[in-house]
Amino acid sequence: NVHMEVTSAYTLRDAVEKAVLDIKVSILGDASVGKTSIASNFHDKPLDSDPKATICFELSSKLVTYPSGDQVRYTTYDTAGQERFRAIMSNFVRNMDAVVIVYDVTNWVLYLYIRKQT
Repeated sequence: NVHMEVTSAYTLRDAVEKAVLDIKVSILGDASVGKTSIASNFHDKPLDSDPKATICFELSSKLVTYPSGDQVRYTTYDTAGQERFRAIMSNFVRNMDAVVIVYDVTNWVLYLYIRKQT
């Protein structure tokens, strides 16, 4: 009986030590600013020479093991940039651990708008 308790305690400690931290990241921005290219690069996917517009969003996950042994699962939500999807964008900010905003640096008006919104 004592042996089972020690084994159970070890199993619980082992499970806690090997727990994976889940980080959800939303990638937002206008159409054709490079959101999908950034997501593809992060997930080590080849870049598409003729990318298609993202419809609603594309979900990808990547498990990273750090030298300490800690594991983090990054899940990215590559969102559509078209105007017709803007109404649902608030859903991609809520409950996220991080938000990456991608914009065209040559569009000063858009930059000011983003600064005002954040």
